[in-house]
Amino acid sequence: MAQTVEGISVVEVHPLVRAIFVLQTFEVPILLIVMFEVTYLIHKRRSVNFCGMYFDEGRRLNNTQAMSCMLRNSIRSLATVLLVMGLMVNFDFITSDVPIDELAGRAGWWTLFEEEGTFQQKLHLLLSLLPIAVLVAVSFYLSTMMWRYGTSSSMIVHSSICNP
Repeated sequence: MAQTVEGISVVEVHPLVRAIFVLQTFEVPILLIVMFEVTYLIHKRRSVNFCGMYFDEGRRLNNTQAMSCMLRNSIRSLATVLLVMGLMVNFDFITSDVPIDELAGRAGWWTLFEEEGTFQQKLHLLLSLLPIAVLVAVSFYLSTMMWRYGTSSSMIVHSSICNP
């Protein structure tokens, strides 16, 4: 339950809480964009193929400029969608009468599948969990790309258990 002061929720009153809600929604989109850009620039600098883009001496080849533009703008669009979704969840633009709404930001996937109710009643919780799921999936893919770069394309490969 949200704390109330004279019948009004603290979230509705205190500007610091609202500022924290806004800052919290920027975490996932910023991480997504930074991780993609760093991975892209590392592959570009070393002229290594990345997501269907081919580089020569640190420059995109002519036939991959459209792919690069599409891929970079799709990541930015995805980050914008996740930002809007986070704002909708944090400022309760989607409401329902079910107490599962109060769990958004405090519960995980298990709660989503464990609680009884319709999809409409669980929508708020699902939208609060979706940005993190997207971030985990994209991070896993980009980490795999970086690991492949490190094991096969970099100049110095340090032997370890993970590098065959």
